[in-house]
Amino acid sequence: MGAFSYQQFFTFMNSLLPKICAPVRDAEVKALAEDQTEDPIERLAKLNYVVDLLSVDHANFSLQMNAPLLIKEAMSYEQRCFTNIVGGQTLRRTSKWWSEAKRKTEEEMARRSSRDQSTPANRATSDKIYMQGLVDLAIGVTELHEVGMPETLELDRSRISRVRVDILRMVVISAILLTAKNLMRRDVRSQWKEQAQRMWDLPFTDAQAFIAAIESRYALPPNTKTQLSGTTERILLDGRNRQVSHPVVKVLLQKIKAHVYSRLSASSADERVKAASSASQVLSSGGLPEFVVAIGAMVDELQRVADVDREAHGKWYDDVIKAVNQEDISGA
Repeated sequence: MGAFSYQQFFTFMNSLLPKICAPVRDAEVKALAEDQTEDPIERLAKLNYVVDLLSVDHANFSLQMNAPLLIKEAMSYEQRCFTNIVGGQTLRRTSKWWSEAKRKTEEEMARRSSRDQSTPANRATSDKIYMQGLVDLAIGVTELHEVGMPETLELDRSRISRVRVDILRMVVISAILLTAKNLMRRDVRSQWKEQAQRMWDLPFTDAQAFIAAIESRYALPPNTKTQLSGTTERILLDGRNRQVSHPVVKVLLQKIKAHVYSRLSASSADERVKAASSASQVLSSGGLPEFVVAIGAMVDELQRVADVDREAHGKWYDDVIKAVNQEDISGA
C-alpha cells in the first residue's frame, strides 16, 4: 500500500485519455497508449506533450463557445480597463498626436481648396484627422519608440511596429527592383514577385545577395551590375539605419503613405470603391507592383484598428478634440 507504480499510472492514463480527447487527437493518444518505452521519464515527457495538446484543444473549444459573449463585451471591457489605467489623467500623448494630425490635415485641405473649388471633400473632418494621425503613426520606417504613441493605441503598439518593419522592407526592396528595371529598360509595372520574395528575408548588410536575387532570373551586363551594386549599397544603408535619405526610397514611402491615406480617409462608398479598384494601377505605376496585395492587406488591418479604437475610446477622443480645438481658438 502507498507504493507508486509507473505501470499502473500509465495504464490508468492510457484508459482515461481516449475518453476525453477530441477526435482529431485519436492518433496521438493511440500512439501514446501503444508506446512501451521502458524509460518512465521518456514516457512521462510524451504523456505531458499529449496532455498539453488536449489542454490547447479545450481552451480553443472554450473560446469558440464563448466567442459571441466575448465579442459582445469586448468594447465595454476595454473601456473599463482603459478607465482604470488612465484614471483622470490628461491624455497628453493623444492630444499631441491629434493636434499634429489636425495641423497636417488642415494644411492639405487648404492647399486643395486653393487649387479647386471648396467642397465637403476638402474639409478637415475628424475622420480625416484621425486617419492622417494613424497613417503617420503606421506608415514609417523609424523605431516606434521614437514616435509619440497615443495612449489610446498603446495596445496596438506591437501591430503598428510590425507594420513599420514591413514598410521598411517594402520600400528598400522596391527601390532596388525599380532601379534594376530602369537600368535594364524594363517596364516598372512588371511584377518581379519571385525576386521580391527572395529579397524579403535577406539581411540589409549583404548587397551582393540582393543582386544575386535579380541575377537568378535576369542577366546583368557588367556596367549595369556595377551601377546597380552602388545604388543597392546606398539603399541598404537606409535599411540598416532605419532612415529615409535615398531619393527613390523617399518617393516610394510617400507613394505608399498617400495611397494608404486615400483609401482609409475615403468618406463615401463610391470613393472607397474607386480607391480600392485603382490600387493595382496606382501602386504598379508608382514602382510598387510586387506589393499591391501586401499593401491592400495592410490597409484592411489599419481599418480594423481604426474601427475598434474609435468605438472603444470614442468618449476620450471627444474630450481630446474639444481640448485641442479650444487651444487652437485660444492661440488664435
